[in-house]
Amino acid sequence: MMAERNGVSRVIVLQGGDSPEASVSRSSAAGVVAALARLGVAHDLWELDGDWVSRLAALQGEPGIVVFCNALHGGMGENGVVQGVCEALGLRYTGSSLPACALAMDKVRARHVLAAVGVHVAEGGEVFSAEEIEDWILRLGKVVVKPVDGGSSLGVSILEKGADVAKAFHAAAKAGSGRVMVEDFIAGVELTTGVLGTQVLPVIEIVPSHAMYDFESKYTVGGSEHIIPARVPHDVTAHVQHMALLAGRALGCTGAYRVDFRYDERLDFLGVLEVNTLPGFTPTSLLPDAAGKVGMTYDELVMWIIKAAL
Repeated sequence: MMAERNGVSRVIVLQGGDSPEASVSRSSAAGVVAALARLGVAHDLWELDGDWVSRLAALQGEPGIVVFCNALHGGMGENGVVQGVCEALGLRYTGSSLPACALAMDKVRARHVLAAVGVHVAEGGEVFSAEEIEDWILRLGKVVVKPVDGGSSLGVSILEKGADVAKAFHAAAKAGSGRVMVEDFIAGVELTTGVLGTQVLPVIEIVPSHAMYDFESKYTVGGSEHIIPARVPHDVTAHVQHMALLAGRALGCTGAYRVDFRYDERLDFLGVLEVNTLPGFTPTSLLPDAAGKVGMTYDELVMWIIKAAL
């Protein structure tokens, strides 16, 4: 029998949405729903489609404490739209606030904020044509082209001189809202660390099976290896964790979030790639792996995130 737990009478898990990452969202939601079932927490699973705003509004005044567990990825689930509707209706939801989500999702704006507080980011900026990408390649040599507001490595390309810049520009535009950005490519190792409130989790070194940590590497079992702790010097680990907290605070993140980095040992350069306000809960996701290393089970992590919304 499903019952109230930790003062929560019901959890509504949101999945799907308008994003190209909807399939990833459903995978995360399936994991969360299974955890809630094991915990004996009353729950429902909602697809974010149709007149979802009216569905949320109908819950105003429902007795007990209802928490929306945001298992959405990308689109309006991560850019502040869903958060804004919940806030306007007075509904509790997991994850960061509207301003934090909107800022973190806009990687161009986020870059400016992070740089202003001393967090290193790769040189780059927004571009409005394929020709501008060619100019950046001539200037930097090797670049990364990606959506300003996309995720899961969709629409991301690594380019050098002679590459098909038009194809890369259109792929990035299609994977997000249409805005495209370019950054200097940081050679070296891919690192990430999760944050739970003020607790920074162990740093993970990601070794993808492909040349790039792409969609397949992220969401296919065996597509990447997660090495915990990362095989970097202790001072680099400490710097990653410090920068993760600093980046999260600068953007206003709360609850659980994850910060992705690349570290170039040759130049001793650690650069933030992005701040993810809604880390995944799929079978290959990074946050549950990191939490597991500090003794927190998947189910305990799910419950922590829900309690953080109270």
